[in-house]
Amino acid sequence: MQKKLNNLKSVFANYRLIGSQWAISQDSPPFGLILAPDTLANTTLETYVQNSSCTMTCHKFATDAVGAPSDFSFLLAHARSTAYLKAINKKK
Repeated sequence: MQKKLNNLKSVFANYRLIGSQWAISQDSPPFGLILAPDTLANTTLETYVQNSSCTMTCHKFATDAVGAPSDFSFLLAHARSTAYLKAINKKK
């Protein structure tokens, strides 16, 4: 995959997956099938010690701009409609 990304001149050719996590419930895979790490952090963004928490524990609280669950992304909390942005720009 890295070779294909490199041939496409994609910036993602510079990235390497070093770990992954899943929201695990007893009703769905991979529970009981594979061992998932219980602690994992983004080593670039989260350089402080991550001994007692994990990415999934924190990101499960992420919501969108109206407070609905946002699939583990905090970025959607900052989303605004085009109409809203136009209205803000008119006030300036």
